[in-house]
Amino acid sequence: MTLTQLKNMLVKIIGTDDYFLQRASGDLAGASAPTPGAGSVGQTQLKSTNSIQSTSSTSYVLVTLAGGEYAFAVQSRVNNASYPGDIQMPKQLTNTSYATNIAYRNGSGGGGGITYIRNRYVQA
Repeated sequence: MTLTQLKNMLVKIIGTDDYFLQRASGDLAGASAPTPGAGSVGQTQLKSTNSIQSTSSTSYVLVTLAGGEYAFAVQSRVNNASYPGDIQMPKQLTNTSYATNIAYRNGSGGGGGITYIRNRYVQA
C-alpha cells in the first residue's frame, strides 16, 4: 500500500486533529496481511495459559499471580452465590520489585463457599 492510498482512506474529523479510517475497498481488497518481522511472535505462535487458585478460608489469602508483565486482568467466581467472596488489592506490600499481588477470601462465615481467582498470561 502506498502512502497516497493510505491518506485517501483517512478522513479528518472537523474541528479536531483526529482522523478515522474509512472502510477499505478497491485496491486494498487484495492486500495481504502484515507479517511479523524477525524476532517477532505471530498470533498463531502466541501461547497463553491460566493459573487458577481457590480458597474456602474466611481470612484473606495473599498470592502473587503468575505472568508478570504479560498477564491479563484477574477473573473471579464463587461456587455458590449464597457464599460471596471478596477480592482486593493488598493494603500493605512488602515486595521491592513489581509483582501482581491480590488478596482474596470466602467472605461468608460458616464455610460452604469457595472463591476462585484465575489469571491468564502469555507463555510464548
